[in-house]
This record gives sequence, C-alpha cells and structure tokens, in this order.
Amino acid sequence: MSSIRKVLGAKSKYKKLEGLDLKLEKNLVLFVIDGLGYEYLTKNCKNSFLLKNLKVKMTSVFPSSTAAATTTLMTGLAPLEHGISGWRIFDRKIGGIIHPLPFEFWQKKVSLEKTKIEFPKIYAKDSFYKDIKFESISIAQNELARSSFSLESQRGAKMIEFGKLEELFSQLKKQCQNKDKKFIYTYVGEFDYLFHRGGKKSEKMRKYLSKLDGKIKKLAKELKGTGTTLIITSDHGQLENKFINLSKDKKIADCLFMPLCGETRYAYCYIKKGKEKEFEKILSAKYKKYLDFFKSQDLIEKGMFGLFDEHANFSGRVGDYTIIMKENYALDDFFTLAGREPFKSNHGGLHKDEILVPLIIVDC
Repeated sequence: MSSIRKVLGAKSKYKKLEGLDLKLEKNLVLFVIDGLGYEYLTKNCKNSFLLKNLKVKMTSVFPSSTAAATTTLMTGLAPLEHGISGWRIFDRKIGGIIHPLPFEFWQKKVSLEKTKIEFPKIYAKDSFYKDIKFESISIAQNELARSSFSLESQRGAKMIEFGKLEELFSQLKKQCQNKDKKFIYTYVGEFDYLFHRGGKKSEKMRKYLSKLDGKIKKLAKELKGTGTTLIITSDHGQLENKFINLSKDKKIADCLFMPLCGETRYAYCYIKKGKEKEFEKILSAKYKKYLDFFKSQDLIEKGMFGLFDEHANFSGRVGDYTIIMKENYALDDFFTLAGREPFKSNHGGLHKDEILVPLIIVDC
C-alpha cells in the first residue's frame, strides 16, 4: 500500500515493496480477492490467468485476518495503527465485545448503528485518499458499500455499488475507459466464504475462482491500450483445521474474566488479576503441542502488529496474552459460543497457507 500511495503522488511512512516498480500511465486498479493465498494459487491453479501474471509472494499482516488485513488494504495502515485487531474485539469504550466490520455486538448480533453508539474513528485523522492527486473510486458490493466500516475506511473516495459479479466488471471497464486518471479499489468476498465452508477441495469454490479468473482475463483484454495497471492480491490464505476447545478446560476458564477474542487461529486472552502464572503454567503443560502464547505487550513492542503510531485503543483490544495456533490447529470456542459448527478452513495465524498472499500485476 505504501508503493501504491507513492506512485499516486502521496507519502507513506513505510518503505516501497522491494522489487516492485509501479508506474502510473493512467489508471491503477487494486482488486482484492478475499482468501486467495499464494500457496493455494500456485498449487491448484496451474493454467490460470492469475498464476501466469503472478509477480511475487508477500506476507499479509498479523493477524492474517480479514478484519485486520482488509483494513490495512483500505487505509495503508498496519493493525497497530488502524486499531482493528481481528474479527472479534473487546472495546472498553463501547463496553463489550464487538464485530467491528459489521459493527455489531458479537453475542446477539445487535447492530450498533441502531443504538446511539457511533462508529469509532479507528483510523488516522487523514484518509488514505487525502493526498492522492487523482480521482479515487471504491467499487463495493451493495450490502457492504453503505456500512459504517466502508464509509469510514473509504473517506475521500467516490463510492460505486454493484450487485452481481457482472456488474463489478462492467463498472471496472467503464471507469477505466474514462479519460481521467484514477485509482480504483474493489473487493470480492465469495471465494473466502466458499473456502471457509467447503475446504480446499470444494467444487463450488473451484468453479467460482475459475469464473473469476476468466472475467479478469477478459477485462484485461478489453482494457488493452487504456494505460490501466491491474494489481490483484489478497488479504490472506486459508488452511483446513483440526479443532480444540480451551473454554472446556475449567482451569483455563477460571483464569479468564471474559471469553476469548480474536479468531480461531489466534486469540486474545483477558486474565483475572493474579492468575497470570497459573494461566501460563496450564498452557505450557497441556497445550504446548497445539499453540504458542505470548504477552501481547511484548508482541506490540517487537513490531508484530506493525510500526509507528499505536492506536489509542489497540493495547486494550489484544488482551493480556496472544495465542497463536501451531500447524493446522484451531480453536472452536468461537463457534460454540456463537451456536454453530466450525468452518472447515480458517486463517489468522502464521502458517504459510494463511500468511502468504500473491501479488499479481497485469499491464493493459
């Protein structure tokens, strides 16, 4: 995102991506495919247009979570700076555990927009788009376009909505054939949705990605000669999981003063005062095979969540300890508390299947 900002005439505190020499002839399109990991693409999409135009692999942010990583892709800020530490976070000012993207209380899915609680200014005072010298457009799916999250994160960009996939590509073609220079951001989430539910062998997922690949190939052909650069990437990958449940361990539960936050492949733990050593001892003795654990403040200081200006509420949103799952293990606590079965595949941790993402570039 720092490379994109700089080619658009703006500044970034982060360095440009090594080896990426972006040039702006006319249009720059950032196309995010939720859940498309580098490992999956290179192993399962041998004849795809996307693989043929793959330039390099990159690491996502930590956590490799949709909530954290897409916010980075929309703002150019690391999780430490933008404040979104995962799908489920505890916010002291709101007074509860929330899902920040749909902006709802997690337990009963009560929309915070229907209360008098305003969406917190989770980002820097200035929008990602403030200093960009060209028109900026965000093309978002109907149900996401007018959410508090989208409106806040995309401040300064013109919002265009789409319904079906065909409408998205029609809008991309229309905007890129326009005479004016512009930056366009868009995102599709269906691949991630299908991967979660069907796993890596899902036929529905395979067919969807094949369809998407064909539409991107067709778009690139239609935009030939328009001076458009398509940058295609992802927020994270996914891997299939084996599950454990920490909350069923009464000794662990007795150390916690609230449910685990975060997601299935990592968790933020809020510990009762005086129970820290006991908590560490139990995890070391019984769960060493499944997970690593760290004091969250240590991870902040080591730069695990990003650099520079820490968001005022960030430390409170990562708890006392951070658990990171090993191999393909995951926590099903999040699903049992929500009253549903766990997904086959998940993400959020540091496994190569989830943390590595592709950088695909097509010059038209």
